[in-house]
Amino acid sequence: MKEQVAAILKSALGIKILDALFFSPMLRNSDFMQVSGLNHQTTFRTLTRLKKGILSTIQKPAGRSPEVLRFDRLYSLLND
Repeated sequence: MKEQVAAILKSALGIKILDALFFSPMLRNSDFMQVSGLNHQTTFRTLTRLKKGILSTIQKPAGRSPEVLRFDRLYSLLND
């Protein structure tokens, strides 16, 4: 996963971001921002990029309800 995250993000923060993803297989932007310690703009940019291969949307944002994302590989490991 390290190489895949690094390739998608092209960022030195890859390990920190991967650690935050392993915190929970399902997350909201605010959860990820709190666990990772990244600012709002970096969190948005990071999650947008990760939705192109690592994360999937399981609940779209609606009104005051935030988007809920799933780290598919970790989720499948935990549910097998």
